[in-house]
Amino acid sequence: MDVANEVKTNVARTISRMLGMRVVEVNVDVADVRMPGETGPETPAAPGGDA
Repeated sequence: MDVANEVKTNVARTISRMLGMRVVEVNVDVADVRMPGETGPETPAAPGGDA
């Protein structure tokens, strides 16, 4: 939650600065969370492995 809130704040601040417009809302959708060293399902298989 903390990371998503920081992303929202930074995106809103940057858009406001770049466009000179007030940002009313920023939506963040977290699709996956992985810890360092952890592999995910989209990690490509090693060459020569079973496909």
